[in-house]
Amino acid sequence: MLHCLYFNSRSICNKLGALRGELVSSHFDIICITETWLNDSIPDSLILYDTDYKILRYDRVCKRGGGVALLFKNDIKIAPVSLDVKFSSLEITALDVISSSFRILRVVCAYVFTS
Repeated sequence: MLHCLYFNSRSICNKLGALRGELVSSHFDIICITETWLNDSIPDSLILYDTDYKILRYDRVCKRGGGVALLFKNDIKIAPVSLDVKFSSLEITALDVISSSFRILRVVCAYVFTS
């Protein structure tokens, strides 16, 4: 059984202490975060420092706000999902969890906004 958490962060950078508490407690296998407000100047290591997690993220490029991230424990076997170009206007990232308990479980984290 996987334990998952979803939340809308409205900027994860000012909540890194609370996120680190969740990551260190290891209660969740996968964490889906929307409205991360991350950009390429913020390295994954700032978010994951000294934890047992990896991250897939999709940052909003053109303006402030938005973005999504999937954090998952290092011991979970995953395959990142390549999304069709028709989804390029969406803030979305996905992964397949591969386990002997089930065939494949696809986890999708998406944030849809209107401009």
